[in-house]
Amino acid sequence: SHAAAAMPLSEQGGRAAVERAIGPAPGTCIPTDLGQTHYVLEGATKKPLVVFVHGISGNLTNFENLSSALATEGYCCLRFDTYDRGYSETDPAKYPMETFGEHPVAFSLDVYLRQMEEVIDAVAPHRKFVLVGLSLGGAMSIAYAEKHRERVSGLVLFDSVCFPGKSPLIARLADAPLIGPWLVHAFGNRTLVNFAKSSFKDPSYHAEALEQRAKVAAANPRFLASVRSTRTHCAGIDGRSLEGNFKAVCATRLPLLILWGTEDTATPFEDGKRMHAIAQEAGAPVKFVPLEGMPHVAFTPDAAQTESLAALSEFVRQYAHKA
Repeated sequence: SHAAAAMPLSEQGGRAAVERAIGPAPGTCIPTDLGQTHYVLEGATKKPLVVFVHGISGNLTNFENLSSALATEGYCCLRFDTYDRGYSETDPAKYPMETFGEHPVAFSLDVYLRQMEEVIDAVAPHRKFVLVGLSLGGAMSIAYAEKHRERVSGLVLFDSVCFPGKSPLIARLADAPLIGPWLVHAFGNRTLVNFAKSSFKDPSYHAEALEQRAKVAAANPRFLASVRSTRTHCAGIDGRSLEGNFKAVCATRLPLLILWGTEDTATPFEDGKRMHAIAQEAGAPVKFVPLEGMPHVAFTPDAAQTESLAALSEFVRQYAHKA
């Protein structure tokens, strides 16, 4: 069997394809190690900084409501798209896909960590900040706080990835080498939309965002392929646990706020309780906020936005670092 030729560049997707599908990027794009990173900065730059990190198949719009609320309260808020999610891209010419669903980049936790370091250092060099992570963004935030403890003044985790969970069957099938790429092609978009729907309290409230995500997945094959590569290569989600990393962070007594939907099916509520216990045992200042009856994404207006924002706002007031 000979090596497959790369798919034609016109079918490689990337930011240009996303812009054709849903319109121009609202923020700023900067060159980073593997391609380009799209970010949005809100609020006065001299104000205390809060950095938001989204989950595996999300993008920076996930945090729009929390970020604008904090910007209004007088903070500077940074959100960014991880590679091949939203408007960020791995360079399609440099990293061409050979077959549908197979990403040439192994999306390890280190790849995500490097992107975080680059965008934070480009936008807010040497600054301390409160770090807020959702789901896989929580895993990235734990890894960042472990490596750059001096930069992080507080860590907020929403339904964080930490302990390896049991994937739904369709996701496990999509990880299988031969059947995987075909399944991603055939069912990937639908699977992602269903996953997103199950993550929300009222999917109809998010109809527009879900429609956009479907358009992006159709226009940009790198999106689904990056999700699949992440599931295969990224600690916390590939079967390797981040418990040791989280314990190391807690041992530094970093202030923590952990918020969790009690009905979360992606990262079980039990995981949140376990992380709370680990932090308490280590003597880290920690507050645990169970969001009653809420799913995986619990801080949107259709869910527990008021409660989430109140807890976040109080934490940021206490721990955000004055510039």
